Amino acid sequence: HCTMPKNQLERLQLINGRLKRPGLPVIARAELMEICECSERTLKSDLALLRETHEAPVVYHRKEAGYQY
Repeated sequence: HCTMPKNQLERLQLINGRLKRPGLPVIARAELMEICECSERTLKSDLALLRETHEAPVVYHRKEAGYQY
């Protein structure tokens, strides 16, 4: 069973929804890629769009290899 790729708006909503949950630790890059059903390159592009266009306070944590607001 194959699912359709998510469009950019769906991915942005999923990323934002996951990152803005209160009390959550850093969200692993791999987890966001799985949730969005996308490649690392696509995820990075979406995160850049959230930062630059929507002024989202996305922070990358190298040690945990993940993101948070």
